[in-house]
Amino acid sequence: KFNLGLLAFDAGELDEAEKQFLGVLGSKAADAAVAEGNEIFINAIHNIASARISKNDFAGARDMLKSLEKAPSMAGDASYRYKRGFVEMKVGQTKAAEDIYQGLISDSSAPRHIRDKSILTLSDLLFHADRFDDLVKLQEKEIGAMKDPEARAHISYLAGMAYFNKEQYDSADGMFAVVKDSPDTTLQADGWLKYADCQYNLGNFKK
Repeated sequence: KFNLGLLAFDAGELDEAEKQFLGVLGSKAADAAVAEGNEIFINAIHNIASARISKNDFAGARDMLKSLEKAPSMAGDASYRYKRGFVEMKVGQTKAAEDIYQGLISDSSAPRHIRDKSILTLSDLLFHADRFDDLVKLQEKEIGAMKDPEARAHISYLAGMAYFNKEQYDSADGMFAVVKDSPDTTLQADGWLKYADCQYNLGNFKK
């Protein structure tokens, strides 16, 4: 059943994947399955959560992920922690999500790509909460360590928008300059447009 669940998940058959992974647990509740310490059960529960996230069933995914809190193998698993933060954010528990992401960002043992994803998702959270000062501080602190060009462009764009919304165009243009000079990223064209908007608002019409 576990392998059938993996095959269904890879094929995008999410309902079937969840059904197969639930079949691995049999009649056991998730908490009871975790208490047995069986790694097959633990991985099945993790995969049920992944399937539910893919189906936008964030409350259901949260239930599965919370049941894994007592699983020793999950304690230091950065992918698990990232998913916990993601579903907490999606169900409106933004403080819990922020705490998880901050923990991942500061954890030097976490893989760099997970830390970059955490910075990116936290920057989105801060932007949509209108916490522009906190967003700018995050960008200034973490941009130098980020390896993913797309993530670097994204957080710089959001920081630029934070400055732009505060009408601090001289600071915003520096952020958008980073984005427009980031080749092969999806935001490069937007970076050019917002950079031009800044120059217009600053009266630099020749730029």
